[in-house]
Amino acid sequence: MGGIPKLFLPLAGQPLVLHTLRPFLRNPHIKEIVLAVREEDLEKAQGLLKEYPVKIIVGGKVRQETVRLALEAIDPSLELVAIHDGARPLLSPQLLQACLEAGEKFGAVVPALPIYDTIKRGEDWVEETIPREGLFTIQTPQVFRWELIREAHKKAYEENYVGTDDASLVERMGIKVRMIRGEKTNIKITDPEDLEVAEMLMRKEREYRSGVGVDFHKLVEGRKLFLGGIEIDYNKGLLGHSDGDVLLHSIADAILGAIGSGDIGIYFPPGEEKWRDVRSVIILEEVVRMAREKGWEVENVDCVLLAEEPKIAPYRDEMERKIAECMGIEKERVNIKATTTEGMGFLGRKEGICAICNVLCRRMF
Repeated sequence: MGGIPKLFLPLAGQPLVLHTLRPFLRNPHIKEIVLAVREEDLEKAQGLLKEYPVKIIVGGKVRQETVRLALEAIDPSLELVAIHDGARPLLSPQLLQACLEAGEKFGAVVPALPIYDTIKRGEDWVEETIPREGLFTIQTPQVFRWELIREAHKKAYEENYVGTDDASLVERMGIKVRMIRGEKTNIKITDPEDLEVAEMLMRKEREYRSGVGVDFHKLVEGRKLFLGGIEIDYNKGLLGHSDGDVLLHSIADAILGAIGSGDIGIYFPPGEEKWRDVRSVIILEEVVRMAREKGWEVENVDCVLLAEEPKIAPYRDEMERKIAECMGIEKERVNIKATTTEGMGFLGRKEGICAICNVLCRRMF
């Protein structure tokens, strides 16, 4: 597809392989992941997945040889092995878990879908119509007991037998393979049209969550003023254990709220010395990293600053740019507004600054 290996094709803004790996990375029952790639793609895969607990190996010339090499790289103490096509990026967590549970119960399991279309054999002309009753298309992941699939591949290798899938190697040993219901959305990317279908399916199933963050800090003399990740020329600064950047704090809290992970006080407690006077851009970048680890990315940010002074307008563009940079999104997705309290309350008396932020997060697939 345009000279790009399937694993690295762009899908919803990310390489396809990240979508394929995600349900396995999130499943608590998966203890080890082995990814097999072509030798010429090894360095690229290692760079892309350097932050993920994935063992990357060089595969073989054909799929069956690749699986056999991957099986040799797996910890032999594991009881079950799930074998999945790298080009199936839409595997749902539910189907993965169902396959694992069935594999534990039956020892060999494949997800399957009944064939509803009429099946005909031929080339340019129809030679025969094949009864479709009892016919199924088979998907992955295929799950087996470790000893069973290891023996099946060993026997096939010694006898120079090539099957169409891993289950066929088990079947020729006289072992029954259990079928469970697969999913129509668990498609395999084989041509550009499949990639377009995958994009549409992902847009349809995309999940969103919003979060709200609010923060107040007192203005005091003798400190620099940081707002939105930049230094602002003013005769006072915000009091805080960190640099006191209320705007970045409110954004970080909103992100944590959207992903259901508490607030920044849990992860950056004011009593810890290592966070003393730390720039809040570090805090925001860490929160964004945490969100991505849980499978979420920021879609857009809308903020309000409440302060009598200083005037925010001259700094708005630079603040929006800095915040977007911290979160790895386009500047157009960040909006900052400012208002006063018309002289009312502690904000009106210029004793502090308040920031209110709303964040929309999108589930990454």
